Amino acid sequence: MLNDSQKRKVSIALSDLEENLSEIEDHLKREDRKGVLFELSNDIPLPEQRAMLFKIASIKRDIKKLSEQFGLHKQFKKLSSRIYGDTSALWASVAEIKTGHLRGYGGVAEGLEKELDPALEAICHELLEIQHYAGELNRNE
Repeated sequence: MLNDSQKRKVSIALSDLEENLSEIEDHLKREDRKGVLFELSNDIPLPEQRAMLFKIASIKRDIKKLSEQFGLHKQFKKLSSRIYGDTSALWASVAEIKTGHLRGYGGVAEGLEKELDPALEAICHELLEIQHYAGELNRNE
């Protein structure tokens, strides 16, 4: 019923949906997550959490039915590939908060470049190292 290109498109879209639903499911089942500069507070009351988890399970069953009905193909993804891509975006985000870019948001205090930029450069360097590790894993397989 679906040609190969259509099957690939549907498989990818439903795979992405299923993966994102799994991440939402994980968040719903966990307590708050905290870092130094972020906090993800699970503000969803238990009855709504249960309702959402029930709906997620229902959608996953629907995905399974569609997969079987149309012979959809599982999408194989490697964590190393995800990390490689994510670190690229993260590196760009960090690079865009260096002093030169902050000038677009108003005057920059004297000496800020000497304090902020080296720390950001170090973070960028470490992100590139993580990306390198992930890239090496991709090349070796």
